[in-house]
Amino acid sequence: MRVCMFAMLLPVHVWGGMEVHSFDLAKGMAKAGHDIVVITSRHPKGIKKEVIEGVEVHYVDVYPTSKKPLGRESIRKLEQLHAEKKFDVIHSQVFSAFYYIKDGLKQKLGVPLVTTLHGTPYSEIRTPYNEIKGDLKQGLSLMIFPRIIFHLFTHFYLIRRMVEESDALIAVSKDVADNILDEFKINKSKVRVVYNGIDTEKFKPSESRLKGKFQGKKILLSVSVLHRRKGIQNLIKALRKVVDRIPETHLIVVGKGPYRKNLEKLTHDLKLEEHVTFAGWIPDDELKDYYNLCDVFVQPTLYVEAYGLVVAEAMSCGKPPVASRIGGLKNIIQDGFNGLFVEPGNIEELADRIEEVLGDKELAKRLGDNALKTVEEKFSISKMASGTIKVYESVRGV
Repeated sequence: MRVCMFAMLLPVHVWGGMEVHSFDLAKGMAKAGHDIVVITSRHPKGIKKEVIEGVEVHYVDVYPTSKKPLGRESIRKLEQLHAEKKFDVIHSQVFSAFYYIKDGLKQKLGVPLVTTLHGTPYSEIRTPYNEIKGDLKQGLSLMIFPRIIFHLFTHFYLIRRMVEESDALIAVSKDVADNILDEFKINKSKVRVVYNGIDTEKFKPSESRLKGKFQGKKILLSVSVLHRRKGIQNLIKALRKVVDRIPETHLIVVGKGPYRKNLEKLTHDLKLEEHVTFAGWIPDDELKDYYNLCDVFVQPTLYVEAYGLVVAEAMSCGKPPVASRIGGLKNIIQDGFNGLFVEPGNIEELADRIEEVLGDKELAKRLGDNALKTVEEKFSISKMASGTIKVYESVRGV
């Protein structure tokens, strides 16, 4: 299969779930023997083309951003490459290949289009019943209105057009698939669920090189962009309760973002400085040491996670997760089997569930073993790649 994938950003631009997913998928398909080309934004060092683990990557000269499609230069690059390779499928991560349909190239070339959606715009801003969805339950602020305007624009102009003109849509979780069908009223057969895959060769149980630094501590770990909607403030408040009963508990927060100063102030106000480490951004290759160090991985998000990549990575290292019962996390965690759920924003319950795992070695081992087994059976990169290839074959009538 000859595939051209459009991705607005890759890990070389920014570390994030969508970026990691895009590149891991490309590498997984290349490993399976397919010819994979990726077109993406300008390389930070000005590189125009490189081959990484069998994936041919072309960087077009556009400013890298996650908020707009790759421009017409990417379409010119596609035409040039298609003349050489004769692609079987064009794959768009969200609306990155928007100009493929806007400029009529899809009709001209006749190459089918598959689009992956990692979420839907309305699910970012609405609040159905008592489940927290997006920003509305976090309190109104001036920051919310530009977000709402952006999501509405992407819904009515960008994503709606992609949904209508794609030959198939890939949803990264059942929740995303349900939202697509609810929001766009399309034929159910057009939407396929292919879960994000985890690099189980990289993220696997092993001895952490950080172990000596935190000797004698019970380690909680959270990996997140530091925004209010990620709920780390609630984890810190829960930690205050946990430390009062299990004094050796220590929280490591990996990630960077605009909310860090607020979290550091909260840590100071609750007199938890000796119990919290803000590790900042950690390169992807070093994350495995943090996952393998922790006793419990905590994802206290208030935000609808389409999938929950970092939770799955921690599970792949055999670690028990305690996470918000929200969005795509419900597709990978089975409460009491491979992790524990809490209601989003419930600080008391979050503290109790963390203590439950820290205080019961047999429970922690059972949850961790089942977490690892779940990822190996359902969420590996090879599973993601083979599922995606089946979608390609369906749009080509193979």
